[in-house]
Amino acid sequence: MILTFPLPIKTILVSFLLLCNFHYANAQFNCGTDTYNRLQMQNKEFLQKMQQVTNSWVAFKRNGTTSRTAEDLYTLPVVFHIIHKNGAENIPDATVMEAFQRLNDAFANRASYDQGSGVDTKIQFCMARKDPDGNFTTGITRTYADLLTVNPFVNQDLLESLIKWDPDRYINIWVVAEVELAVEFKRCNYTDFDAAGYGGGGQVVAEASVLPAIIVHEMGHALGLAHTFNGWCVNNDCLTDGDQICDTPPEETITITGGCNAPENSCHTDAQSGFTSDQLDLKTNHMDYGNGGCQHDFTQGQKERMRFVIENFLPGLLTSDVCTNDCTQPAEAEFTFNASVEYSIGNTLTFTNTSSGATAYEWFVNDDPVATTTDLTYTFPGQGWYKISLLAKPSPDEVQCRNMQVNWIRVYCSIKSEALANKKKAIVGETVHFSSTIAQVVPLPDPITYEWYENGNLFGNTASFDHSFTTPGFKIFYLVTIQGGCRDTSMKKMIDIKELPDYKLNIDHLICDNIKDNRISFSVCNEGFIDMPAGVPVTFYATNPTIGIATIVGSVFYTDEVIGKFCCKDYEMELPAGYSAKYIYGVINDDHSIATPYDLATDFPVTSFLESKYTNNLDSLSLEKFTVTITPGEATTVIGSAVTLTGTSSHPATFTWKADHGTFSCTDCNTTSFTPARYTRVILKGVSAGGCVAYDTIIVKVLANGEVFIPSGFTPNNDGVNDHFYVLGGESVARIRSFQVFNRWGEKVFSRENIVPNIPHLGWDGKLKGNPSVPGVYVYWVTVEFVNGVEKRYKGTVSLIQ
Repeated sequence: MILTFPLPIKTILVSFLLLCNFHYANAQFNCGTDTYNRLQMQNKEFLQKMQQVTNSWVAFKRNGTTSRTAEDLYTLPVVFHIIHKNGAENIPDATVMEAFQRLNDAFANRASYDQGSGVDTKIQFCMARKDPDGNFTTGITRTYADLLTVNPFVNQDLLESLIKWDPDRYINIWVVAEVELAVEFKRCNYTDFDAAGYGGGGQVVAEASVLPAIIVHEMGHALGLAHTFNGWCVNNDCLTDGDQICDTPPEETITITGGCNAPENSCHTDAQSGFTSDQLDLKTNHMDYGNGGCQHDFTQGQKERMRFVIENFLPGLLTSDVCTNDCTQPAEAEFTFNASVEYSIGNTLTFTNTSSGATAYEWFVNDDPVATTTDLTYTFPGQGWYKISLLAKPSPDEVQCRNMQVNWIRVYCSIKSEALANKKKAIVGETVHFSSTIAQVVPLPDPITYEWYENGNLFGNTASFDHSFTTPGFKIFYLVTIQGGCRDTSMKKMIDIKELPDYKLNIDHLICDNIKDNRISFSVCNEGFIDMPAGVPVTFYATNPTIGIATIVGSVFYTDEVIGKFCCKDYEMELPAGYSAKYIYGVINDDHSIATPYDLATDFPVTSFLESKYTNNLDSLSLEKFTVTITPGEATTVIGSAVTLTGTSSHPATFTWKADHGTFSCTDCNTTSFTPARYTRVILKGVSAGGCVAYDTIIVKVLANGEVFIPSGFTPNNDGVNDHFYVLGGESVARIRSFQVFNRWGEKVFSRENIVPNIPHLGWDGKLKGNPSVPGVYVYWVTVEFVNGVEKRYKGTVSLIQ
């Protein structure tokens, strides 16, 4: 397979169905690297390599060791393999060189990419000047082959068999007409796309029409980088989660909104990477999605990651000498032939030499030497693929000045067949129509026999038929046609069979908005890659229908529209007047056609809406009155100390804490730390998701931090704060035997006997005979009786402040 070095394990396991989205010349295209790597997941050796990469990267970052200087310039050889059938995909050299220039400019953060941010990765690329045999090359190869569409799950091996240079010495970049690779999202409202390229393990595949625009991004993948949105907002450990790079903030958006410079922050887990605060999404990063050419940066962390991958998993590229060649006048091998017809066994084809700078030639068929003539005339002895190679030799003949051209011809026995399916994606049990097209290369009178194979197993024997698959997964199918003594095998195709969706019901909450009474909110969710059709039934019951006879509530509810893949839709239902049950139960995909009690595991399915599992189709909601409770129910603390208060509710709710005197560590948390200023009341307000409101109140008593505490001032202005002058006592105080206050003329302005401490309204409110006293200093006498029978007298002054 293409990957000699895989992408990191988290890249694939966390989000192998993610998209990188671009706009180039007003045409959208997408990156399918993560999807491509699903193919590798079946390979045990591949998984081991992925884990090895992750472990090595984590150890490297945490130990901070490397065998090379961080600023050494790494030069990596590249070769562009253009696979074509003489169409628009056979792009000119100028287009390839534009892509090559973009690579070097982007990785050096220069020219148009230098916009005041980003780093020079100290990685550059050179065009190969020697092929694997030492012959001269421009770094661009052109191979004629009947392979316009590349699906990495189906014919990556065929692509590599056409031409692939030693991956230890070259970065292979295949340029093809079309990449057939669906990019999917396990999220609501995210549309599937077709990819335009993918990369990994030091190699890239890209569509010819968008090569310059995607080459930088795909080369990032080839050197071990993942998308910046990989793993969405998960960021428990930035070295193992997401893109495994700590200076690229996590994000979970796929489409840019508001332009390149509009701030956007889709995740709030940035601080776990060591950032001091939340960071904006990196819209300008090469490994992000993109619209309108926003990308122009690599980060320092991405630089370190790519250099780490090169050093440890692609080290041969650093010692490769294939970019140097002493030849001053190389030969250029080229030949033409009639590619407009299909060839069969026994056909003779002339390959016309159009080389330049050469005086001698060698022709090879399937790597075997067959002629040294200028042109080659060859008769095909059997069916199959034929590799036609021409080696052009200059004079004097020097190996470094030789040049080779390779093309491929496919030869048929009697017919050329193509296998077709009317769907690229279906669910388990869904009908797929298979059909065939036949091109008669050599007319034969014999009837045609059809053999359809899926993963090597025969599953059809007619020209067209309907078939459904019983298991999910990638189904690689092909057609073998037999006519007389001829046997032809079509190109392989793929259909992606998905698991059945799983429908979910969530009964969310009671609704309390004073519009209607006794309503519930519920949502119907589609957990699957296939849209949920309209008409899925939901039945509500007054008791659990799986454990006893249950009465239906109202009538069966039916969804009224299609619910997209991994999406939910919210609904409301009014309960019957006088409904008095404490709970309501709902079952999705239940049309009330079976008697209760029933077993979700054995009595389903009861409708035509098939699911992957039915045991989770039940949900319930308590209909008890919405309440909130403060724990503990009462609290006592000493002055200056805090108490911990916790709010709970009968239904999910948000909380608000208030108090007459004191401060909270958090006024909207479930649990808060409260520091009272004095004896006070604490109020908790709860609001349920449906708008129901409830309150709970407790008294927090404040004791003296010792035996007795008497304040030195108070402000009786009726603002609810410090309005009374009263005595605070500790647990050793039994009662206040006498409490008297005098003005400066000796007039008694307040007196009480035999009261308890710590209660504000039992103290002086700052009034004399109902009228406010003048501000100033007053004298108090207090007699305190302790629990051991001892009495103590306290004398002092208090300031009345208005």
